[in-house]
Amino acid sequence: MKKFLTFNKARIVTPLLLFGIMLFMASCSSSATQEKHIEAISTVLKHQLNGPDLEVIEWEDPAKIESYYENLYKSYFTEEMYTSFISTYAFHYHLTAYNGGYEMKVDHIEVDSSETTEGTYDFKATLLTEKEGSEQQTAEVSGRVTFNSDDKITSIRYLDESGL
Repeated sequence: MKKFLTFNKARIVTPLLLFGIMLFMASCSSSATQEKHIEAISTVLKHQLNGPDLEVIEWEDPAKIESYYENLYKSYFTEEMYTSFISTYAFHYHLTAYNGGYEMKVDHIEVDSSETTEGTYDFKATLLTEKEGSEQQTAEVSGRVTFNSDDKITSIRYLDESGL
């Protein structure tokens, strides 16, 4: 009778133990993926919002600019989103700062994962802006980024650009 009880306990404990291990591994994997996504968002925003990058603005060779942006951003985006990002957003803040005579520097970036949609993150970047001869001011840029299962950005939307 003792053998029978031990066998039944093993049949109950083993699946529970395996389930616990799988749950732990899934949460570790999810956490590592989130960290990777948050790092990618922060890197893209820092490249995009610190500036203007006078060297790039003054380049006249489109191939040189294309190569520069490809090295800077392409690994973070799907092919389609990379093309959209480069044509719409990549140069926007640098050019706006340059034309207005401002310097921008990222002071702080907050990234929160969406509780309802996996792979989606909301961000808020606080920028310090300064025009020569003026006091430093603060501006914020917020938005939403979505990643696919290959850890590539499929969407980036800017929702609020207060102060810019």
